[in-house]
Amino acid sequence: MSNDLANLKTLYTATKNTLLDHPLSATERSTFQTQLTALTPLGQTKQETALIDAYRELVAANLSFPIHGLFYLMNINADHTTIALPVAPQQVQEWRVNDRHLLSLFAQNAFLFKGLPVDDTVAVALL
Repeated sequence: MSNDLANLKTLYTATKNTLLDHPLSATERSTFQTQLTALTPLGQTKQETALIDAYRELVAANLSFPIHGLFYLMNINADHTTIALPVAPQQVQEWRVNDRHLLSLFAQNAFLFKGLPVDDTVAVALL
């Protein structure tokens, strides 16, 4: 994984963790947007490029509705298409109360396959 991809993944994680804690302030959104704009990684392979594009889309989605506190996960379909799925603050609260193990899985991973969290290695294989 390239250093730029690692930085993009870190930015996604930072936006998601902030949204797990509270809706983004205007200052946080601006800071994250500036960081996203500064990151323009190029993939070395088709799979790495697909992963970069997915992370860029996720960060942009996380910044799209900052006051709603939504964060996004990327669902990878069996046909290799993707769709960014929002996770609402109410769902996070329910996981905190009833299913802490689910919250840790969704908080740890950015990708889903058939609704189940998968790591970057699996995501690259599916993309």
